[in-house]
Amino acid sequence: MRKFFIKLIALLLLIAGLTASCNPEDVTVVKPRPDRYPMDISYTEYSLEGTGCQWANLNYNDSIIFFNSFEELKPYISCSGNSYPPIDFSKKSLLLISGEKQNGIHEVCVEKFTITSKNRYELNIKVSLNDDKPDVKWCKVLVVNKRTSESIFELNLTTIAYNVEKLWKQPLDVIQATVLGKWLVTENVGCPCFPDYIFPFITHIKKDSVISCKPCEDCFYFGPPISYEWERKETTICKNNYTTFLLIDKETQYVYFMFKEINNDTLKVGAEFAQFTPSSISWALYKCVRLTDK
Repeated sequence: MRKFFIKLIALLLLIAGLTASCNPEDVTVVKPRPDRYPMDISYTEYSLEGTGCQWANLNYNDSIIFFNSFEELKPYISCSGNSYPPIDFSKKSLLLISGEKQNGIHEVCVEKFTITSKNRYELNIKVSLNDDKPDVKWCKVLVVNKRTSESIFELNLTTIAYNVEKLWKQPLDVIQATVLGKWLVTENVGCPCFPDYIFPFITHIKKDSVISCKPCEDCFYFGPPISYEWERKETTICKNNYTTFLLIDKETQYVYFMFKEINNDTLKVGAEFAQFTPSSISWALYKCVRLTDK
């Protein structure tokens, strides 16, 4: 009888333990691993300065070349003697990105580098143009943790004008990228049509609309946002002819902006101005200064 009770107690303890383990509060649920993509990729910028080497055989066609060994790299580098820069290809890979522009290069910046899916990467680079710089070719080199030979890299290149006298001659994508943001319109600089009392005012150029207001606490708006479109056509400002991409008010078909030139963060723009009636259109040319708050 004693053995029977001992076995019964053991059985009851076992059942109690099983019951406790089935309590939802005591169960650890293994959830599926969340999707990691997209995810930022760490990198180090690499330079041949001071190494006695220089890059060679680059085609400068806005492309990425991916290296996983010195054997792959050697055709693209020229060194005095056999002194190659130290890159540990057992742990690292190297990306060489290069291109060429019609204007001088002010700066080349990596804006974002991400992995979007397995072995697929996106690299966003911004190139700034400067008429005062002689070099029209650019090169950016990144060292990253080792990647497989099946890796695919997509280059997304944005070009903006930093100091370009003939901004109006640039392709549409350059003009668009350059002028997006907030500008403080400060004064007439040619063919004055606007009365001085309206200055200064703020113009915010967005991807599909423009809005202007006075720079005060309540921001008195000149009117509702203006929807615009781009059109390439010939126009005359201050007796000078230009064929360029114009930012046009969709509703009135007035030329809201013609972008003439940019010097650092100062932009010269032209606009049509109806002095008295819609039929009495003339041009104003005025100066805008970029605001850091976009």
